[in-house]
Amino acid sequence: MIHILLLFFTAVFLQAGETVSGSPDWSVIAPVSSPDVQWEQIAPGDGGTSFYHRIHPGDANTVIQSCDMSATYVSHDGCISYRSCNNPDWGFPRMHYLSGVDFCLAAPDVGYACAESNGCFKTTDRGRTWHRLSTTDLEKTFTWKFPRTPFSTLAVHPANPDEVWVGIGFPRRLENTGRRRLPQGLAVSRDGGCSWKHLAGALPQDDMPVDIRILPERPGHIYVGTDRGVYRSMDGGDTFQDISIGLPKGCHPNGMDAIYDKARQKVVLAVALEVHWTVDQEGGMAENFGGVWVCEDAEKMAPAWKEATGNLRIPQELLSSLPEVQENPWWQAAVKVRWSDFLKQPEVAQLYQDTVLNYRLDPAKFHALWRECRSQESETKRIARMLKAGCKTYLPSFHTIRIDPRDPAVIYVSIFECIPPYGIWKTTDGGQNWHCITRGARAWEQPEWQCYVPSGEKKLNIIQAWTAMHPMNYGTPDLRMGFWDIRKFDLCRTAPDILTFHSHRVTYRSSDGGKEWLDASNHIVDAKQGLFRGAGNSNMCVFDLAFHPKDPNHVLMWMADCGVKFSRD
Repeated sequence: MIHILLLFFTAVFLQAGETVSGSPDWSVIAPVSSPDVQWEQIAPGDGGTSFYHRIHPGDANTVIQSCDMSATYVSHDGCISYRSCNNPDWGFPRMHYLSGVDFCLAAPDVGYACAESNGCFKTTDRGRTWHRLSTTDLEKTFTWKFPRTPFSTLAVHPANPDEVWVGIGFPRRLENTGRRRLPQGLAVSRDGGCSWKHLAGALPQDDMPVDIRILPERPGHIYVGTDRGVYRSMDGGDTFQDISIGLPKGCHPNGMDAIYDKARQKVVLAVALEVHWTVDQEGGMAENFGGVWVCEDAEKMAPAWKEATGNLRIPQELLSSLPEVQENPWWQAAVKVRWSDFLKQPEVAQLYQDTVLNYRLDPAKFHALWRECRSQESETKRIARMLKAGCKTYLPSFHTIRIDPRDPAVIYVSIFECIPPYGIWKTTDGGQNWHCITRGARAWEQPEWQCYVPSGEKKLNIIQAWTAMHPMNYGTPDLRMGFWDIRKFDLCRTAPDILTFHSHRVTYRSSDGGKEWLDASNHIVDAKQGLFRGAGNSNMCVFDLAFHPKDPNHVLMWMADCGVKFSRD
């Protein structure tokens, strides 16, 4: 192994005109982008869970996804092949852990991406190459210790490639609530990312944007969904108004979408809410608030909201067969109630602010207190029984939401939970009736769930290349849990029958509005021999690698989450 590495470094040094005598000059090695250094993927890998997924709004063949354990990938051929946006120059800050990507409809080669903690990036060739933008204007504004601003979402003006809006804050949820770290509202660049302006008064100080929408039919209007409400600007971003009145109090939007209804000439909004549970300990009353909500005329002076959760308020009897703890939805809801009560304690609230939200102190003490609270299972069971007795239906938390631009009655929403009802759901009647469009596990063959399968559609509608013979068997139709870890999905704005999502380390693509999905990450070479080819979004974390001392064709690899792999060829 050492000899092979020495030969590699020697070749690099000699090619750069350097000798190998004395101490090596490591600066000569970077960047490792020489055309003479070529790598080929020869084994199936695992890119990890995708935290962000986006289809180019004007080009359904261009898809970008950001995976947690590997890289950000771009496909320009409709998910047939992928290329890492980070390779081959593994320089920092990497374009990793993206939280927002958007392209300009009027100039479709121009796009922007923002990351949780690695800054903003720009492309002028539809995602083939990217360069990092300076955000020092924003770093100078804030007093926190981070070298780069955390961004939560991003939107490009559809008619102006130089105007880009970003949300500020760390986007991933903390524990059991919708609180985010370091929320600082909105910022905008109107010169292609050369300079940035923080709009300190546009939103309430503790709000963090989760989605921003600028519609081509209303170029002067900006709609912002935050983790606490929905806001609107009708003057190009000079002023914003809160249009959340009518939504359930205490709920946190996880996602928002907007379209222009051409038939009615109105702007339609939809939000996906985090569920909020309340328990009256003395009176024994329990309630839940949240769901999917729609605003059919967002340009009115006082827009009205109506609930569109429909049959996704799940009847209790569908969940009666689940165990009493852990995998039981009432147990999970009780944990959220206990978390809310836990944070109301003065000492805990201050610790939470100082350690978790603002990183001023070591969070070890805070987490120790929460672990002690969670260990009291008898109290959690008691609250779970109160919730089940007081709430006639179970209300899940909703995550990503998309409206079909052709028809506002067609809405897609994801439920990100590890117990049913998880997956992506679709309504064609404005939210009265929903059906799951990601049915790939045997759980969907059980009779109690058949009311959520449209007549004429397959019970299992996800076609996978991964079978029992696949060397990394994670996503087969035999998987009992199903497709629950769908954080993000997307549809193409100009071809809305095309959707993509990522689950169990695999990307899936539909061309018919979710009736059927194809595995877009793996292809069968020879199923009988167990030969498969990864499409490219699968750079697994390899912790170590060793060659046989006498035969370089024998390679042993230690891989994250996947154990040990051995190659003899």
